[in-house]
Amino acid sequence: MKMDSGESKQDARDGLFRLETLLAKDPDNPSLKTAVYEAALRCGDWGKAKSLIDQNLQKSVDTVLWKVREGDYFLARREFSQARAVLQAINADALDANVRDVILHNIAYAHFADQNIEACIDALAPQLVQAPEHECSAAQLRETQIGLHKLWLRALHHKPDIKRAWEWAKAMDGRGSLSPRVAGIASLVALDSSDTTLAQKWALAALEHDIRESERSEALVTWASLCLANREIIRTHEIADRVLALNPNEGRAWSIKGFAQLLAGAVSESQALFAKSLESIPRHVGTWHGLGWAQLIAGSHAQALTTFQQALALDRNFAESHGALAVAMFFGGDRAGAARHADYAHGLDKTSLAGQYARALMSGEVQSTQALERLAKRVLGAQHGPLGGSMADWLRKN
Repeated sequence: MKMDSGESKQDARDGLFRLETLLAKDPDNPSLKTAVYEAALRCGDWGKAKSLIDQNLQKSVDTVLWKVREGDYFLARREFSQARAVLQAINADALDANVRDVILHNIAYAHFADQNIEACIDALAPQLVQAPEHECSAAQLRETQIGLHKLWLRALHHKPDIKRAWEWAKAMDGRGSLSPRVAGIASLVALDSSDTTLAQKWALAALEHDIRESERSEALVTWASLCLANREIIRTHEIADRVLALNPNEGRAWSIKGFAQLLAGAVSESQALFAKSLESIPRHVGTWHGLGWAQLIAGSHAQALTTFQQALALDRNFAESHGALAVAMFFGGDRAGAARHADYAHGLDKTSLAGQYARALMSGEVQSTQALERLAKRVLGAQHGPLGGSMADWLRKN
């Protein structure tokens, strides 16, 4: 659990002290007990938080709610197996729908945060795979339902199961049940599905609605990507920086800035941005490609070779990785290796731009650095990377 925006550690401690003073005067006040517990979590005062949980469970006071809070306690401490054990032991059948939603969300989130994405999806699926028995509009959705929808789409996107996420979001949108607070996540799914029309529609739904800035992060990533596709380099940086102000570790935003710098010709700056991105999203093939092409353009052939090998290790069936590796091998003097990977790329996808370029290099059709730069821009647009979907169609216009 995070501290409120703008609240310093000292402010949080001072707030906890004031609440404890009030609780000492009115020890059975349930609202004050809850406030002290939440303040203790914000401060990371685990002893105080656990003491309140234990006291109330021993007294059998609001047992279910304090068991849920015990789950929150373990989640805050990143003790995910303990959180799941506590929450799964609660008999939720007779509870209020909101409480059931919270329990389900937190069990699923414990799986998600523990990198067990499949288990997260399995936990949510019984409630979210089918349309609700009693459909309601986005405006009628409970707060807890919106939380479930957000986690569901994030888990599918993270897996990744883009097709399933895209179809679910389209179905919800068609029924008028896609909340603006969920639409930003859906916009990224649409982008990765090469559906720029829906990506723009859903991003705007999030950005134009009166929601918290933190809930606009995915929509802003989508919008920055669309701006980059239109070569609005300055605007792209402005929007990506807005994302990074919300979360400095948002790897997609760093990657988008890297692509913007590369497409603007600032090759060394792009390499630094791609490297920063990979600190947060080390399995993002598209970002590895951005870094590799930047290194090739800069003449760092050995570094590019290592980078494209890393990209290939993440997905051995991606033709562009084989083609890019062939190009790096060619410039590094390994003609046999280049031929092997160029043929592999051609076998996987005859339209692979990097594979075609590698074959053209070996045949002597192209040799210039300018040709390499042009190809880099085209290849970066052809692959499913940080920008989502395929950007080749946009980039070929330029």
